[in-house]
Amino acid sequence: MSRTGARDRARRQLTETLAVLTQAVSLLSKSRVVLKRSRSADAAECLAMIESFCSCPLPTQPNQHPDNLAVDRFATAMKTKLAEGRAKGRDGWGKPWVKDEELAEQLVKHLPKGNPGNFEDIANFAMMLHQRGAHPNELTLAYNAIQRSPDQ
Repeated sequence: MSRTGARDRARRQLTETLAVLTQAVSLLSKSRVVLKRSRSADAAECLAMIESFCSCPLPTQPNQHPDNLAVDRFATAMKTKLAEGRAKGRDGWGKPWVKDEELAEQLVKHLPKGNPGNFEDIANFAMMLHQRGAHPNELTLAYNAIQRSPDQ
């Protein structure tokens, strides 16, 4: 095998390994939500080990642009917020009866909030709209509707 072929193979293997590690971290993040509810000493010990592992930086792909690294870190935070929401019974954004208008209104309503995790909430609503193929004008319509609302 040529040096180029070997290098390409090694990069492919590294990429696949990083994908598996990313999935593992996502699974561990979801497990944290469950373990936080448990009162047992074993759960507390396991949670501490997960917290320690999740605080370790993941290896990165060689020569990866800092923008890509930032997106990867933010995507992990978004996945954690989604998992926490699912654990509380909030899911179904992809169901046909959920309207783009509702998701857009939720996104707009989150803009003035200042709570921790709000960036992830806003990004998750944007992701949902994007994945549903919503028209960007939904945000304008939602903003205008909320401005006209007597509750605001």
